[in-house]
Amino acid sequence: MAMNLAENIYQCLAKKNYTAYFYKGRGISSTTIIEQSKKIAQLLIESGVENRNRVLIFLDDTPDFITTFLAIMQIGAIPVPLNPMSKRQYIEHYFKDSGSNFIVCEARDYANISEVSLGIHANVRILIRDTYKAKPCDKSYLGSNNLSFNKVDCIKMSKVNSLKASEEFAKVSSGEAVYWQYTSGTTGNPKAVLHSVKGIIHSNECYAKQILNIGGDDCLYSTAKLFFGYGLGNSFFFPLMNNATAILDDRWPTIETIVENIQCYKPTVIFSVPVLYSKLLTHGETIHETVGKTCRYVSAGSPLPGKTYNSWKWQFGIEILDGIGATEMGHIYLTNRPGCSRSGVTGKPVEGYEVKIVSEDLENRNKRQGVLHVKGPSIALGYHNNEAESEQKFKDGWYRTGDVFTRNENGDYKYVGREDDLFKVKGRWVVPGKIEEFIVSNFPAVQEAVLSPATTDSGSVNSILYFVAHNDTKIQTDIDIKMHEYLRDVFESHYLPGRYCKLQALPRNDNGKIVRHLLGSRQTFS
Repeated sequence: MAMNLAENIYQCLAKKNYTAYFYKGRGISSTTIIEQSKKIAQLLIESGVENRNRVLIFLDDTPDFITTFLAIMQIGAIPVPLNPMSKRQYIEHYFKDSGSNFIVCEARDYANISEVSLGIHANVRILIRDTYKAKPCDKSYLGSNNLSFNKVDCIKMSKVNSLKASEEFAKVSSGEAVYWQYTSGTTGNPKAVLHSVKGIIHSNECYAKQILNIGGDDCLYSTAKLFFGYGLGNSFFFPLMNNATAILDDRWPTIETIVENIQCYKPTVIFSVPVLYSKLLTHGETIHETVGKTCRYVSAGSPLPGKTYNSWKWQFGIEILDGIGATEMGHIYLTNRPGCSRSGVTGKPVEGYEVKIVSEDLENRNKRQGVLHVKGPSIALGYHNNEAESEQKFKDGWYRTGDVFTRNENGDYKYVGREDDLFKVKGRWVVPGKIEEFIVSNFPAVQEAVLSPATTDSGSVNSILYFVAHNDTKIQTDIDIKMHEYLRDVFESHYLPGRYCKLQALPRNDNGKIVRHLLGSRQTFS
């Protein structure tokens, strides 16, 4: 079966003229989204973008991201959303790995991206986003429309205003990728994940509609940005495919901007991550009073600590639905349900997905703990240009997640940790998540904690507990001693950290995920 996903979405949007997005206090209509997308499609065609070409998108969360993504799909090319704040080493990797020669970026990033492309001798065309933007591009490096900048051609997006809308729709078969997304790259260079049309449709039908009951009266707000798989579903596919409204904010989320957006737009569905839900607790009453009892709250990206879930539940009567997804699965495939969610539990599979636990040398005698494997309609087609990794992770219709889970008698799954994060001390397995959750739950002063292995001078392995604490002068100076006393009463000796290290912040990659190996690999015990 061949179809065009953009055409399908246009048909959804055309059912009625409504406010599809809120951006900077302005409503963007569904009609405007369709018209602008088709004009950008024409601009891409005239700029030489062809069917199956990859187009790298380095854009903030604005209406231009939405219309550009749709336009690329409309002409049969492949949109590749990326972090607009990516470091140069990653930009270079994306260029080389994707083979793309067409980029869409913010005006502020043009010089940096141009220099990277010239440095690797890539001949590219760059489309500058300059609509919804009062400040003009810096002419000292930009030049005029279509003016060659060495080997880099620059085009302004505002040129679409003089173009007619394209009505051409390239068909894409079910066995071809409709868009790519790169993994977070916590264990090496990011890998390009290839997504098909049927996966997106299934995630919308069985998660957005059946579990969250998203419809035309909803307003969605995602603190996760559009370049994430989580954010792309929340702010792109789910609102557009259900005639719902979504909130866009080009700023990186802070507690202040999140509360500001909630008070201004009053969303009915909020998508966020555990660390932000924890920090938002002090504003819980304000949020609850603003959006009322019918608002739905979703957490993903990392496990929701029981302490955070319980605090929202008992202080404000707010139920946060914890779930887990993966770039390779498109969106959430395992989740709690409204009305029956539980603290510290990830939940049950979304309809259409199968999961199984495979025990692999984890001292698992009862076969209820192991690496989770998942099968379902949204499973990726594989990795681009990485056959060995594809064969290892995708086998017989199953995706090997690398996440260690347990399963209880009720069929609920609980996240234990990443298999790569587990390590042995004195010949016995240590699951860092157990210590980390305990510390965060029992020490209010601690915001985040990471238990990481370290090698002693004798060559044996011990561990260091890294933690980030609130900037409060009242925090005890001997907090590490108190933590050790608590842990000693609860955990076996091989779990106890050999050292404690307070940090201002934990190391994170471009996608905001903690990079554990940057902690443990540098440390030794003397």
